[in-house]
Amino acid sequence: MLPRSPAALVAALLVLILGALPVRAADFVDAAGRRVFLPPVIQRVMPAERNAEVLVYVLAPDKLAGVERGPMRRGPGRMPTLMWRTRSNPASMAETARQLRPQLIIDAAPVTPEAAAYADQVQQMTGIPYITGR
Repeated sequence: MLPRSPAALVAALLVLILGALPVRAADFVDAAGRRVFLPPVIQRVMPAERNAEVLVYVLAPDKLAGVERGPMRRGPGRMPTLMWRTRSNPASMAETARQLRPQLIIDAAPVTPEAAAYADQVQQMTGIPYITGR
């Protein structure tokens, strides 16, 4: 079984996002214990909330699919602004994901059973891998 610590998540994301792994799809066990099938190439990552947004922005800003809308906030350059509110409802996030077409959705908020269920719902609605971790 893969480690589920925050450091392991950051290391795994760094390797996956920056493309340091051989090009092949892989199973990934996120911090909620969910087994998620990751695509062989990840070019666009959608953050599920602000912690994930910062994580992706720091590790691989060119992979960031968009930034969360907020007061006095807009995306760098022409980056899309995400039109959902954190944990609003799975359908809203799924719709945004379908529009942005990321290869991966990342959630770095604290892991709870509700957060894992939310991730499962969004992943089922979109077919896009959604990993949780913190």
